[in-house]
Amino acid sequence: MERLSNGSRVDVEYRQQGARLRSVGLGRGHPIFENGDLIRSVGFARDITDQKTLKKRLREQNKWLSALTDNIPVSLFELDSEGCSCSRPGVD
Repeated sequence: MERLSNGSRVDVEYRQQGARLRSVGLGRGHPIFENGDLIRSVGFARDITDQKTLKKRLREQNKWLSALTDNIPVSLFELDSEGCSCSRPGVD
């Protein structure tokens, strides 16, 4: 609640009975105090389940691709749209 009241985004996961796990992004809460204690925060929520699933897949694909390129017994290079050899930061 404190992070929401400070304007920070908070990601939470929940499961409704009989449903799959969902991820929700909560953001920019308006704090509600009672007797000086923060009891809730009113704001917005957005379903980010698909976004988190895609990020996980991308991490897995990048890990697989890195393992492949680190162990392939040939030289690799990259060409730009004009057919010229180019390099990217962090790639030898």
